[in-house]
Amino acid sequence: MLRLTRLALRFPVLCLTGMLLATGVFALGLLRLRLQTDGAALHPASNPVVARAAADREVFHDSDLLILLIAPRPGGPPVTSPQGFAFLREIDPALRGLPGVRGAGVRSLAGLLDLRVTPESLSAEPFLATVPADAAGFSRLAGRIRQHALAQGVLINPAGTAAAVYLPLADGAGRLETLAEVERLAGSLERTGPFRVFLIGPLVAEARLGEAVLADLGRLIPVMVVFLCGLFWLLLRSPGAILVLFAEVCLVLIWTLGAMGWAGVPLTLVTTLLPVLLMAVAITDEIHVLERLQNRLREALATAPADADPRAVLRESLLSAMGELERPILASALTTALGFFAFPFTPIRPLQHFGVFSTLGLLAAMFLSFTAMPALLVLLPPRWVLPLAVTRRGALRRSRLLPYERLLVRWRRGGAVAGCVLVALAVPGLLRLRVGDNWVANFDPGSELVRADRLFNRELWGSYRFDVVLAGPPGFFFRREGGALVEEVAQRAAGFQGVAGVLTHLVPVTEVARAHGEVRPVSALPAARFEDFLTLATISEDPFGLVSWVSADGGMARVQMFLKSEDYRRDRRLAEELDRSLAAPLGEAGIRYHFSGDIPVGLEMVNAIVHNQLRSLGLTLLATAVLLLVLERLAWRAVLAVLLPVIAAAALVFASMGYIGVPLGVATSMFGSLTVGVGIDFGLHFLHTWHRERERSGDPQQALAATFEKTGKALRWSLIALALGFAVLTLSDLRPNRSLGVLLAAAMVASYGMTVLWMPALAAWSDRRKGKEAR
Repeated sequence: MLRLTRLALRFPVLCLTGMLLATGVFALGLLRLRLQTDGAALHPASNPVVARAAADREVFHDSDLLILLIAPRPGGPPVTSPQGFAFLREIDPALRGLPGVRGAGVRSLAGLLDLRVTPESLSAEPFLATVPADAAGFSRLAGRIRQHALAQGVLINPAGTAAAVYLPLADGAGRLETLAEVERLAGSLERTGPFRVFLIGPLVAEARLGEAVLADLGRLIPVMVVFLCGLFWLLLRSPGAILVLFAEVCLVLIWTLGAMGWAGVPLTLVTTLLPVLLMAVAITDEIHVLERLQNRLREALATAPADADPRAVLRESLLSAMGELERPILASALTTALGFFAFPFTPIRPLQHFGVFSTLGLLAAMFLSFTAMPALLVLLPPRWVLPLAVTRRGALRRSRLLPYERLLVRWRRGGAVAGCVLVALAVPGLLRLRVGDNWVANFDPGSELVRADRLFNRELWGSYRFDVVLAGPPGFFFRREGGALVEEVAQRAAGFQGVAGVLTHLVPVTEVARAHGEVRPVSALPAARFEDFLTLATISEDPFGLVSWVSADGGMARVQMFLKSEDYRRDRRLAEELDRSLAAPLGEAGIRYHFSGDIPVGLEMVNAIVHNQLRSLGLTLLATAVLLLVLERLAWRAVLAVLLPVIAAAALVFASMGYIGVPLGVATSMFGSLTVGVGIDFGLHFLHTWHRERERSGDPQQALAATFEKTGKALRWSLIALALGFAVLTLSDLRPNRSLGVLLAAAMVASYGMTVLWMPALAAWSDRRKGKEAR
């Protein structure tokens, strides 16, 4: 890589011209970037549960769904009132006629049919076709509605304090366009109607998420650039350093995001993190180079003849600094890239994109560090490179050891013991670490979307679904024995913790049977009677017909369980208990089954992300060790010396999560591999300088003091840049991004802390000559 630096210093203008041309090509790719924030983007590819859930949507004609939640205003009438029923009836035609909404599939209390049987016929008309004004008539109507299974928590809650309207999207309808139409109508109803109107559902969450992602990109990138420039000014006091930093950050961002655009890779909740993380990580090499360059340039200018060419002195000082730091920069860049490259091996497509393009961005930053940065520096006046204090007073104060550094030089074993005590205290926290995630947790608890979701799940059965899909021979679930089996599964499912309600294709059949005066369970009905009721339910115009629960050929049926919240441990326990409960009766009947719906898919997503990231952490450690052993030719003791501090740092952060109850989720599990990849830089630079100083002085104590003197400041600056740079993510509108920012900042502090505590002892232990000298 030093050859590239020499070429860049020899032809700086040509080098920078080539970089600008390449940047122009990548900039055109920015115009091709698109946004993708739907929840399906995070589903693990090729996962059997996800694949079956997608197939079930086709079988049972599921559509993308928007939900209107109707709630009373403070001091206003309840939904179960003449005013409430009249409001639901009046808004029904407008909702069915909205562009992009499949009107025939709209589900609300206004479309619920009241079945009545006379000796001559079966009649059906909506319950709300006529809303009695007198109290007695309205009470009878409300009583009949409460007897319907769908009025127990799906369309309206028994207390009458909330109602829901389900709006399916028509095939081929534009999601965002339809959402805009529904939002416009809901806003009008909210402003002028007698009831509160909330809009919830996956489409709403995805749209809000897209807005938050765009807002983050528009806010965090400028904040990060300003922060890094300000930080470099405070640390280096050099206008040249600011210029070099700004140029490299811009080039890395344009190249990386432009490459995503040319490759057709969208921006997602995960890849939104790329710009901030890249900017924070990419500038750490420049910190070491510029700090070392300032020292070399100060020494060279102090000893150079009066007639020496300042640019020649700058060029030689730069080559000297780059030559001294070539190996640690190359090693740290490759190990950091390995930390990011663990992500392409996960089954989550956005995480794969994140890993691939963050690795490309880091390699681009390393390439620019050896080419564009030297070319730009050599074109600047030397006084721009040195701090202003040098240009004004003609001297640059040498680095001095801080008190804790002097203490660690004298008592390196004490630092090692202190680090071991911290790791021992982390063990109980690691045992308390748990896994969990929640899609709505992406948003602030006080946002309208979260408040509406909380209200919906409190008042109705819930917005989270766990489906048991049964498969048998064609026509089986159109017969009584099939209905009896579905009834048994539904009864078992209703008894599990967290299940608020259960729906099956027996709901419309039961309503028809009740209209005929039958109150017996389906399993107790004569076979012919069951099939008659099923036929009547099938030909009914009720939008809650059988299509949602039984396939067209009668060979598949599903039992829908509704839950009020997501809880990883509870949901996993529910899946395990259901499996144990259903295996025997369904196996004896020769019926296959599988789990589907929001909850099983969410479990698979969290398992795939968290477990793969933890596995990737191990692979990152292994790959890093192999890289350092083979490419950097470090001894196995030296490899352990640089790996142990970051392993301990990751353990400390994981333990802190366990102590304070933060679960491992989609975002919070990402920091493990990143901690190893980024945090190892502290140990690499420390160990590299230690070996150089050990060669020069021959005395371990002097070598350790010189190591802290030469790298201590750069390590502290890197810590500040990384920790505060990652902390910029706390300004995000998305809670997972804020959590990841806090965790990464804490991981950098822990990595630096464990490095300075353990490396004095580990560096001496790793020295292969130690045994010879002792003998």
